[in-house]
Amino acid sequence: MYHVYSPYLVDLSIIFAQDPSLMITKLSINEFIDNLLNKLNLSTYQEQIEMFMLHQGWLEESRDHQQTRVQLAHDSTTIILTKLGINWPQINSLQLINDIIYKAYQARIKFLAETFTGNDIGEDVLFELAKVAQLAHYNPGDIIVGQEENDIKIKIIMNGLVYNYIKSSSGWISALQLNSTGNIANLEALFNRKSSSTYEAIFGSVTTLEITSDNLNQLATRYPQLNCNLLNHFKR
Repeated sequence: MYHVYSPYLVDLSIIFAQDPSLMITKLSINEFIDNLLNKLNLSTYQEQIEMFMLHQGWLEESRDHQQTRVQLAHDSTTIILTKLGINWPQINSLQLINDIIYKAYQARIKFLAETFTGNDIGEDVLFELAKVAQLAHYNPGDIIVGQEENDIKIKIIMNGLVYNYIKSSSGWISALQLNSTGNIANLEALFNRKSSSTYEAIFGSVTTLEITSDNLNQLATRYPQLNCNLLNHFKR
């Protein structure tokens, strides 16, 4: 079996660095492996990491059936393609970024579409939101945002349950609400205010999509319809 690859190789680290809006952290190989191990058993990241490991050949999908063995014969295939007049297309790095990110964030865009409804928020706006957002994981009992905490991130709950409450100076706790998928925590960050209440993960792990107030305000300035939607969430 011949496996053919394009001779135009690109370093994705360099390519992604061309778009400063992407919330991507560059790690050394040792840091990357440690990061995978630390997050492997967390429900938020488990499926993505297992798919990556399977793609890299680090994880076998099944040991019970015959595996496909690939024989690399690129040089031989290139000779044939050249004689047929077939050439590999050049890579457009800008288009490559957009294609990869758009496909990778399809699920995230769909979720954001269900959260920010109405006011003519198009897919282009949702794509910009998806690019500047980061996934975060919280275990049961973890404080997502603490009362009087100056957290600069707005946190959109993707799954799990979040207990929202206020604690008085004398220690009394007053329950406000139980938040779940699609609810937004710490909207006060939009106005550079401290959180007026505490948000705590309960009954299981919680996954959030988090966007800094600076990034969100910049997008809201460019897309007024997003600003209207955020204000509607704040009124709830």
